[in-house]
Amino acid sequence: MRDERLSRILTRMQAQARGQLMRIEFKKIVERRDALLVIQWNIRAFMGVKNWPWMKLYFKIKPLLKSAETEKEMATMKEEFARLKEALEKSEARRKELEEKMVSLLQEK
Repeated sequence: MRDERLSRILTRMQAQARGQLMRIEFKKIVERRDALLVIQWNIRAFMGVKNWPWMKLYFKIKPLLKSAETEKEMATMKEEFARLKEALEKSEARRKELEEKMVSLLQEK
């Protein structure tokens, strides 16, 4: 009687664990299928517009847009560098001033 009950409990636990694992696996399969459908849809749409004149123009202009973005980023970095350099110089001047003050205070003692 006890063994039967333990056997049923263990069997039920194993079945629930297998069921949960299969639900997780099924969810992964469904997500992959959905991703494939989206990719297929996007490729079909791209194949339909890739020969349009305005799309060809866009393909030629797109690399130029990236270089303009890179130039903006470089200008921002230069400004940041100048600002940090100025802050460093102020910090160094303040440090020297405080060191001189410390030396003068030590000499007064």
